[in-house]
Amino acid sequence: MGKSKKKLAVLLAATMTLTMMCGMTTFAEESDVSDPTAVTEPAAVPEPVMVEPTTPEPVITEPAVTPEPAAPTQPDTIPEPTTPDEPDITTQRTTPGEPDTAAQPTTPEEPDTTTQPTTPEEPSTATDPDITTEPDTSAESDVTDPAAESDPVDDPDAAGTETDDTQEIIEEEDTTAEEDVEDDYIPVEEPESSVWIGTDNEKDPYVELDQSDEFISLGEGKGSYKYTDGNLVLKDVNIELGTDWLPGFDITGTIVINLQGNNNIATKGDGINVYNGDLTINGDGTLTIKCTGDVGDGIFVSDGSLTIDGAKVTISTETKYGSDAITVYDGDINIINGADVTANAKVTGEETKYASVYGIHAYNGKINIKDSNVTANADGKISLEGKMDDWVRQLGIGIYSESSDIYPDDPYLAEYARPAGITIDNSNVNASGSFAAMLVIGKDGTITIKDSTIITPDDVNIRELMGTIEDDPDAAAVQIGAILAKGEGAVDLDAIMEEYYRLLDEGDDAALAEFLTSILDNTVKEVKIVRDSELVTAEKSMIPRTGDSFNAETLLLVLAVSGCICAYLIRKKVIA
Repeated sequence: MGKSKKKLAVLLAATMTLTMMCGMTTFAEESDVSDPTAVTEPAAVPEPVMVEPTTPEPVITEPAVTPEPAAPTQPDTIPEPTTPDEPDITTQRTTPGEPDTAAQPTTPEEPDTTTQPTTPEEPSTATDPDITTEPDTSAESDVTDPAAESDPVDDPDAAGTETDDTQEIIEEEDTTAEEDVEDDYIPVEEPESSVWIGTDNEKDPYVELDQSDEFISLGEGKGSYKYTDGNLVLKDVNIELGTDWLPGFDITGTIVINLQGNNNIATKGDGINVYNGDLTINGDGTLTIKCTGDVGDGIFVSDGSLTIDGAKVTISTETKYGSDAITVYDGDINIINGADVTANAKVTGEETKYASVYGIHAYNGKINIKDSNVTANADGKISLEGKMDDWVRQLGIGIYSESSDIYPDDPYLAEYARPAGITIDNSNVNASGSFAAMLVIGKDGTITIKDSTIITPDDVNIRELMGTIEDDPDAAAVQIGAILAKGEGAVDLDAIMEEYYRLLDEGDDAALAEFLTSILDNTVKEVKIVRDSELVTAEKSMIPRTGDSFNAETLLLVLAVSGCICAYLIRKKVIA
């Protein structure tokens, strides 16, 4: 290419770049060059082609650099979904506990600007678009330019079509900024399954378990494990950790833990964490978990369900700020087939004025207990003495199921909501809590007891919770849960909140405390449920045996002897 033409190409490239930056998408055709609009299409760039001229020094023909279209307006930072404020029995309408925001469904991240079309920069002379659009005449006589055969700009009609397509792409990209946040969300691929175990080695506190068909020792006195394809067998495992945050097991993906022997986990963090998968615990052995740090759940499952199938599991969390013995987010809890589960949670920090602690807790999920024995306790202090700032509200609930469907005005929470409910079927259950023994929060959520009977207290009933969950003042009250409480009939949460706010506006802390105390007094703090088959056996044992029993035969014999003696005495008297 001659020097004059190269200068002309550079000038055209600079002019085209400045024109595009001003928002123009069409250009005037030059009489001696190909249509420059063809190079504005964000299509695939032709591969570099080596053009061998007749001159001794080879000249490399660079591919055309396609200036990208102007970037559409970048959407503002995506607002995070509105989550409910920190729950409070004095301020929360429907739930006394705060859902753990750490396990809430995460908001989609802001789109990566690196994937958005960027403002085109001015091409350099090394990447002059006209180098490929105008073949070098000096080499034309000897070498056929393959780039000229495949270059789409040689066809004016094709160039016009590409320009139209480019305009359509730009318009489509412009509309992207106006779409909802959910349309911009790109789901994250699930990570591969893995099992990590905490150790007492300060230099290497976290170790990933290797898969093996044979048992692998964890060290002297620490037991052994066998791990293959989502199945983990624990045999007399003993884990003792002193680091505050370190969990006993940290697992990604669905897994089945089989218990052999006696297995113990003692930690100042969580006992067992499972993310993005279901956890099943079975086997003839036992599992004991104790958490004693500032925080630390015994078993925590996120985006999956927990099933304890016939196993014996004992969990105790005694933490400063209050943590759950068993908690599952976005999944159900199933305790079945003769399982024996004890889940105790306690707040130990005396200076902790507010805490929510649960024995067994399912957020966006149900709790099902069938043919099993369960003890669930959540211990905390509640004191409404003095000024409100001095109140202590460590709200404990023995068994608690809740759903985010009570927030219909928040589309994000409503979209990921799952039903709540508690079902106890042919099981023995002891539940207690500083606030309530058993509670369900969720639309149409209820407590169901089958083939089992509440034996204490005798005046407890399953009472529906009714309330308005929409901002519309004309909306009707709906069932948003159930609670074990004294009295009969549904509990009107709207009336309770109306009175609460009236007393709060008056600023009379003593009157407000008295009102809240009257509500707490009607809430059942401890309940005992026994399967009907055991009740029938117990009742029969209290009834005197008859028929062919030994006691009946003895009674008949005594009566017969007594009758004979009486008859003899009467006869003697008559004869006399």
